[in-house]
Amino acid sequence: MTTDSKIADVLIPVAVDIAYSYRVPAGMVLAVGDFVTVPLGVREATGVVWALRGGAGDNLKAMRQRNDFLPLPETSRDFIDWVANWTLSPRGMVLRMAVRVLDHGGPGRG
Repeated sequence: MTTDSKIADVLIPVAVDIAYSYRVPAGMVLAVGDFVTVPLGVREATGVVWALRGGAGDNLKAMRQRNDFLPLPETSRDFIDWVANWTLSPRGMVLRMAVRVLDHGGPGRG
């Protein structure tokens, strides 16, 4: 599912277990696993598209942009869900551990 979807459920690396729902702006092409920038309170956050679904989403905040990172593979998303379930941890915190390298520019950069 790509451009036909109107709502994206985005998992954000914060201490919650749910994905937040955002309206996909017209013309934005998304796939599950894409990294996106979304509004979160008074700031913006980077998250991962966890699911795409149809619906108007008129009362939802719109995503800001799709980021130019490699998508998070399905196996990684499944593993994050499994770890969160097994350890009774919020999925957002498990995602945070899994993608923390993005905040630091990757290995070997300082």
